[in-house]
Formats: sequence, structure tokens, C-alpha cells
Amino acid sequence: MKVAILIFCFITMLFAEGKMEDLYKKDFLKACEYGSSNWRQNEDNEKFMMMFGNACLKSDYIDYLAVPAARLGKTKESREAAALYSAMLTKKRLLLMALMDKTDISYISMPKVDHILSVAFDKMASKELKFENGTWSDKNKTISIAVIDSPKEKNLKTLQITDANGTKRIMFK
Repeated sequence: MKVAILIFCFITMLFAEGKMEDLYKKDFLKACEYGSSNWRQNEDNEKFMMMFGNACLKSDYIDYLAVPAARLGKTKESREAAALYSAMLTKKRLLLMALMDKTDISYISMPKVDHILSVAFDKMASKELKFENGTWSDKNKTISIAVIDSPKEKNLKTLQITDANGTKRIMFK
């Protein structure tokens, strides 16, 4: 009986990892949502957790990074991923605090990452952004940040970051 249960658990884990791989190759948002729904059964599967974290980062679901950040750490690669996810989540929270509460974040030094949220944080921390017409922008208008009502949840504020091309990205929950 115990052997049958172990075999069932192993097959379930392989199925979940395989489905995550398929979704990860096709649609980061769907992979992030799948990871969000299935992480408990796969919390010891570092490959699954890293795909989950990367998918959420690439689809701007920054708050979901907390789960893989807390569970990764068995290998050098997974520890680096966990640190990245933690840094991105922290940057989002600090940026919201700076914009909504006028908190000075210029004294905070964080690792630089090639993600628009990280760029926005770095510009805010270095005081390159000025407030005008409800948004924070740099002088060349290469980036602007606005605090908006979340399109996903009532009574929740989130960030909308617009790049120089006019592409708007919302940092979802």
C-alpha cells in the first residue's frame, strides 16, 4: 500500500512538472497561474518552483514571487533565483511606499536586474523621477510610473510602468 502511494505521488509530481514545462514554453501568464494553483504539491520540486517564479516575473505578477523565493535554496542556481525573486518583491513594495507615502528610498541599494520594475526602482532611488500630472517620469520621458487601482482586486493599489515606447505594464498582485 505504501509503495502504491509513493508511486502515485511520484507520477503526480512528474505530471505537474511536465504540464508546467509545456505552459512555460507557451504562455508565461498561464504558467504563473498554474504554479500558483499547484505549488503546494510541488514545493520540493525546484525545477517546478523556478519555472513558476520565472513565469510570474515575466508576466509581471510580482507578488507571486514570494512563494518560490521562500522555498528555493537547495542549489546555487535556485538560491540565486530566490534572491532575485525576493529583491523584485522588495523593490515593488519599496517603490509603492515611496510613491504613495513620499518615503525616501535613495539610501537603499539593491541589485540591478533587467526588468522594468527594477529600472523604475533604480530611477526613483537615484531621484531621477519628478512628479507631474499624476505620474512620476524622468526628464527624457523614457519611463513613467503611476499608482493605480488594481484591475484585479478592489481596494488595492498597484504600479503601472510605461516605457519610452508607450508600452504599459502593470505590476499585478
